[in-house]
Amino acid sequence: ATDKECELLVDATEKAMHKLFHRGGSTSLAPVHQQSLERLGVQGSVLYEYLVNKVRLHLMQQLNLTSLYESGTLLTRLKGVAPVDEWDMDPSHVYWNAHVDKANIATYDYSALLYLNSQGGDFEGGSFAFIDDDVDRVVVPKP
Repeated sequence: ATDKECELLVDATEKAMHKLFHRGGSTSLAPVHQQSLERLGVQGSVLYEYLVNKVRLHLMQQLNLTSLYESGTLLTRLKGVAPVDEWDMDPSHVYWNAHVDKANIATYDYSALLYLNSQGGDFEGGSFAFIDDDVDRVVVPKP
């Protein structure tokens, strides 16, 4: 994604997540639902779909796949310091707990992340870790 695309989608996402329920510092929006698309606005919805397809096509090319089934997508905003407000459904929730995507959704064979901000510039931390039996593999977001 270009810097401008990221900037526009961050802006649309921030507006869409205003007064949205969250769990601790984690707020998610599933733009497959009409209400979520309406919250994003026309420009945000179109840009979101464009970037999801761009990532999907990139993965297909990199992994030499002829098709890639989409099991669902989320826009997630993470805040290190959780807002204290009436919209918090679970103030004790921490978003950095280890989990296995495929354990939640059986069709999750691949997972992709698209960071809309820059590590070290817009936030600290944010590395993604694959926790395997032999070693933890840490992936640092690339600009």
